[in-house]
Amino acid sequence: MTRINNGEPYLTRDDSGHRVHTPLTNLPRFLRGEVQINGRYLSGLDISNSQLYFSIKLLTDPDGVKDFFPGKFPLMMLKCLRLSQQQDVTTFVLLAKEAKLYKFLEGEFIRAGLKIEVISDTKVSDATKKKIFTILFEENHLTSRAKKVFQRCFPNVDRAFSLFRMARYTDFVNMLARIEAYAVHELIIARLNREHPDMVAQQIYDNVVTSIVTDDIDTAKRVMTEELTAFVGCPPVLKTENFRPTSVLKVNTSIKERRGKEGKRGKRERVPYDVETLNK
Repeated sequence: MTRINNGEPYLTRDDSGHRVHTPLTNLPRFLRGEVQINGRYLSGLDISNSQLYFSIKLLTDPDGVKDFFPGKFPLMMLKCLRLSQQQDVTTFVLLAKEAKLYKFLEGEFIRAGLKIEVISDTKVSDATKKKIFTILFEENHLTSRAKKVFQRCFPNVDRAFSLFRMARYTDFVNMLARIEAYAVHELIIARLNREHPDMVAQQIYDNVVTSIVTDDIDTAKRVMTEELTAFVGCPPVLKTENFRPTSVLKVNTSIKERRGKEGKRGKRERVPYDVETLNK
């Protein structure tokens, strides 16, 4: 927060997942609603179920992502699985690209007798999401009832993912993080900065940050959809997140309107942090 306030930008990448870190990524979520870039409050476009979405690229075009793998890429073993011919792979890809895999697995867990909390028709609980992440990223020799359900539903997907965890189980999650970092920073953010230099365009991991109540959000959505579709092979499901709560925006707007009509100063509003230098 001090670095943002003092205009001290930085950009670093970690060694494992190559994720981009800036003062904005390191800022606590509850403070992002107070930040402005070029005088504009922020909103973000989030890739729904991003790790599952980018795993589609591994299953459909493994040769195209081998350079992101931290170790020796098991290309020949993947080809032996004939993934493009497997029905369970096709089903997995369909569910992942529509951001419906979590809910599908939730239903399968319940049918298998697992105790699962259902919170809505469209979302799964954090506990269920954690269970799915454990299945995807834990060591190959570990097992559980939930993992057996996944293996029954997606046997060839599980075999492919097991190959990525074969030498070091962390290689799989780091590979997905590297693919995500490349797609968002090198493809999406780079294109937005190149084609729309005056536009607010920042990255918070799988989230492209732009400004609220402008055409920027539509431009960012179009570029994200085009770049990700070309890279992964199918369009993503994008969610818009306003870091500045709508109720706060309405209150601030009504205060300004009232002051304009009355011609009075009234109570001063709190001045948000200005991170204009982050966008350079």
